[in-house]
Amino acid sequence: MNPLLHTRDVADQLRVSESTVRRLPIVFIKMGRSRRYRQEDVDHYVYEQRAFQTEKDFQAIEKKTGKPIKGLSWNEILKNVDFQEGTD
Repeated sequence: MNPLLHTRDVADQLRVSESTVRRLPIVFIKMGRSRRYRQEDVDHYVYEQRAFQTEKDFQAIEKKTGKPIKGLSWNEILKNVDFQEGTD
């Protein structure tokens, strides 16, 4: 089992303050008054926050689905996205 992360560890990874981490919807384990995070839950949060960077992304999805982007549900959009890993 991977070690649990402290709030400050997650803050360092995300480059935000600890108070910001506590407000984010990341799954955590409550241990007394402290929170501990699993790395896979932090990774999942980051993955879910990926944003479409350009108009080309929207156009590609509209072309693939044949529908305007505003008429698609979030699940339909995600099914039709070609995520490019490691482009940052």
